[in-house]
Amino acid sequence: ALPRTRRSCGALRAQAPTPADRGAGLKTVRVATDPPYDVRIGRGLLADVAAETVRYSRRAVLTDDIVAPLHLARLGLVAVPSMAVRAGEVSKSFPVLERVLEFMAASDLDRGSCLIAFGGGVVGDLGGLAASLYMRGIPVVQIPTTPLASWRSTRCSRSCSSRSTRGCSSP
Repeated sequence: ALPRTRRSCGALRAQAPTPADRGAGLKTVRVATDPPYDVRIGRGLLADVAAETVRYSRRAVLTDDIVAPLHLARLGLVAVPSMAVRAGEVSKSFPVLERVLEFMAASDLDRGSCLIAFGGGVVGDLGGLAASLYMRGIPVVQIPTTPLASWRSTRCSRSCSSRSTRGCSSP
């Protein structure tokens, strides 16, 4: 989950890690599935997303309207298309899924591309499902922003088909 601090108006705002925090407590957990994948845990990982996903032919970001204005720029993905859906369960619908798939097609994603799902559980579920359907499955990089989404994105059982399961967690 992203670190948060309270502002005087009561809104939640992310607190950027200091250079001393960067990499402090970084942990990589190897998940022994077939195929296996790594889950990275630690402060300052958002700054690594661009470098970690450069191996894909194209990238696109799916997020929500709460995470996007607060954290999207921290990914460092300047020329990468992004789409923000409405936050919450209301976005778990066929019309929203259709819009996400159309966004992926308009972004010229191909079989060598990945979708970056940056948000809570709804974004992770929606991104995982869309990635598994698009071109019979492309990798999805999950960047969860809530504790529950973190737990769910490491299991991939709710949203991904077996074809794209290997991409269900951050590489």
